[in-house]
Amino acid sequence: MKDGQEKPRLFPVALVCIVVAALVALPIGAELVYRGLNGIEIFPGPEIRPNGLFERYVYSLFRRSDNDVLFYEPNPNAEFSKYKINSSGFRGREYSIEKPANTFRIVILGDSIVWGHELAESETIAGQLERSLNEMGKAMHFEVLNFGVSGYSTQQEVELFVENAQKFDPDFVIVGFCLNDFEESSVEAGPFRKITQGMTSKSYLLEAVNREFYHFARRYLEFSPRPSFVLKVVDIRKEFERLQSHVESRILLLIFPTLGGFENYPLAHLHADVESSVDGLNIDTIDLFDVFLPYAPEELKISPKDLTHPNAFANSIVTEQITLHLRRVFEQRRIL
Repeated sequence: MKDGQEKPRLFPVALVCIVVAALVALPIGAELVYRGLNGIEIFPGPEIRPNGLFERYVYSLFRRSDNDVLFYEPNPNAEFSKYKINSSGFRGREYSIEKPANTFRIVILGDSIVWGHELAESETIAGQLERSLNEMGKAMHFEVLNFGVSGYSTQQEVELFVENAQKFDPDFVIVGFCLNDFEESSVEAGPFRKITQGMTSKSYLLEAVNREFYHFARRYLEFSPRPSFVLKVVDIRKEFERLQSHVESRILLLIFPTLGGFENYPLAHLHADVESSVDGLNIDTIDLFDVFLPYAPEELKISPKDLTHPNAFANSIVTEQITLHLRRVFEQRRIL
């Protein structure tokens, strides 16, 4: 009878084991499917193997950073197509670390908008601004250093200033803010993540779900989830406070709009959030939505389907706004 009594007990034990195995296998299987559909390596290898034009672009211009906040960074002296990185690790011509006499030096931080996606160096905001300021015909010489890095979040931009840009002793700092800079969602980081973070170190599926939930809640449910709901959300105010602690002058914050739907613009709340995040800090803001509003989005885009990146003409409008702001700064400081 003992054998007969023990046999029925095996069924619930087996059922529990099957349920537990299914619960474990389901998220693992979903993660495997997500990685497969998005070309993410399951077991990354130690070697970098370029796979396509985008990967060649990324691996040619950037390298994995020893700084975990930066994660990746421009590779000094790298070159690809119209992009060239100088020996100091930022886009543009060579600049000496020691500031020349009678020189007013400006550093611009930002993501791919400041970096100059699909633009020649002379067409970027930094390139146009340096040229515009030096054409004023004043005795002061101007240098504008382009520390924009494609794909960077605000946290990475501030970290780059602390690690590299501040040693160039800038007299003024400008930050270009794209509306996704509160997230670490860089496509440029993707190739490096694929070869450095394996199956057990990170759930790409969970990160994607959290990000989509955040945007859905903001747009359709009219409430803002706490940052803990989303992976890798940047505390904008904290980062600007950190930047301010390293900068003696006032900082200029440029807020870039999405280049579409100006008549019924759906992202005004994000502009307001960014402005409110720097209230009380030593920071001036220019909301470029108001500046771009007189123009059709098609006049400002780098390409018809690109709603993020301004073209050279749009950058000339931005340059004009910065120049007007700097004239007021110069008058207050009696620089010119």
